Amino acid sequence: MTANALAVDIINYHITGYPALSNSEVQALYQSNYQMLRIGRNLNQIARHLNAGESGGIITDEIRQLCTIIDKHTKVVQEVMQASNMRFE
Repeated sequence: MTANALAVDIINYHITGYPALSNSEVQALYQSNYQMLRIGRNLNQIARHLNAGESGGIITDEIRQLCTIIDKHTKVVQEVMQASNMRFE
């Protein structure tokens, strides 16, 4: 990264409150969201089995806590990506 590009990124960060993301960082965020959504689907399947009366090694409250964490993470990642996209439009 050139000194000018770094200066622009620093100024943009202080103006917007969001870091400037490179293409690889944006791709990493997309992958993070994708993996978190897959984990969420797996948790839904576990919950479905528990609700059907099948035994498991995880309790319902733990599933709810994990779902809450996943939802918060997904929202934060989406906000960062949207803010980054809006800066470059």
